[in-house]
Amino acid sequence: MITLTLVRHARSAHNASGHIQGRSDSPLDDVGRAQAAALGQALAGSRFDGLLTSPQSRALDTAQAIAALHPHLPVRVDERLRERDAGDFTGLNAGQMRARAQSDSTDLHVLEWQSPNGEDAMQLRARVQSLLDDIQSHPRDAHLIVVTHGTVLNALLAALGLPPTSRQIFTFDNASISELVWHEGHWRVRRLNVCLPLLP
Repeated sequence: MITLTLVRHARSAHNASGHIQGRSDSPLDDVGRAQAAALGQALAGSRFDGLLTSPQSRALDTAQAIAALHPHLPVRVDERLRERDAGDFTGLNAGQMRARAQSDSTDLHVLEWQSPNGEDAMQLRARVQSLLDDIQSHPRDAHLIVVTHGTVLNALLAALGLPPTSRQIFTFDNASISELVWHEGHWRVRRLNVCLPLLP
């Protein structure tokens, strides 16, 4: 059996200001650093065999806060966990994005997927499917932590059996925890978007 503890990175400066981040590297803000430290404390009592993280600083710093309380936990950066490329919408807030798209859409998740020069749903699905394939071929039982971004987490869950979609189906709060289990040839969702009460 393989268990994946999925963590959305703690709050970044762009999360707080409502700007689209994409591949940009917005750092954790003060709340985010507190969230990351709290995540580390909350997960300190569990045994893990590995930690995979996006290379972007908001995810990597969250991962390092978790690893700090697991001295022998190997941390591996995996490019497949990068946030979706938001193309020309990178760095824009909701109003700027609507103006650029000449749209009055209230569903920003759908609008974001229309970003010129951005990564589409099939491209994102392909890279997260590649990651899942590697994980489920792990030769032994393992418990891994995966620290990444909300859109990537949506794609990971959709890859369990939903069609690729140009919108986010699930909501993942900053510093939230979800859990998947690979057992007897199937993925199962054990927890989804659990927000610890000690987190801001």
